[in-house]
Amino acid sequence: MEPHHYLNQGHLYCRKDGRQVAVHRLVVEEHLGRTLTSDEVVHHIDHDPLNNDLSNLRVMTRAEHLVHHLRSMPVDPWTEAEFAEMLRLSREGLTIDVIAVRLEKGYYPVRARLKQAKKRDLL
Repeated sequence: MEPHHYLNQGHLYCRKDGRQVAVHRLVVEEHLGRTLTSDEVVHHIDHDPLNNDLSNLRVMTRAEHLVHHLRSMPVDPWTEAEFAEMLRLSREGLTIDVIAVRLEKGYYPVRARLKQAKKRDLL
């Protein structure tokens, strides 16, 4: 039976042995034949957290992962229309995960902009 998958913070998760597990970690653990340590992060090479193909996954330490993103992630400016659409979707009660998928943006950029919007009393 195929496990039930669900979105959480932009990533696919499922339940295994009664606990929530990120699918990308399961894919790598199965390939390596061992459990990842708490300091090991699975990086999505193409920056698409829904692409859990083994060829798109790379194991890094938490420190390596942070440095990689700080050095290589381009600034992705939002248009006024995208920001307005994010506000509209949020007002409709959609989750950050759903808004991110609809806008084709990452979970964390959407979360950060929603937080800014709330501080500015736009929501």
